[in-house]
Amino acid sequence: QGQPDPDFVFLWLSPHLPAMMRRGALCMSLVGVASGKIYFSETFGDGWESRWTPSKWKESEGTAGKWVASAGKWFSDEVEDKGIQTSED
Repeated sequence: QGQPDPDFVFLWLSPHLPAMMRRGALCMSLVGVASGKIYFSETFGDGWESRWTPSKWKESEGTAGKWVASAGKWFSDEVEDKGIQTSED
């Protein structure tokens, strides 16, 4: 009843403990690096055509599709979830 758990004692006496602590500290510090700030966001609302320039590269071959704003097949909010896609191949 008053004896410490042998596994707990072994962990604290283990020569690998400093390496484990360094690895744990490194992982915890990377959590802060992984969260970031959004510098660019596009909602593709009214006037998106004036903010985006379509490529002319495939136009001469006739293989360039036209871009349209669409929420696609699956969306939660049709207005908020809009993106651009090619309407024809």
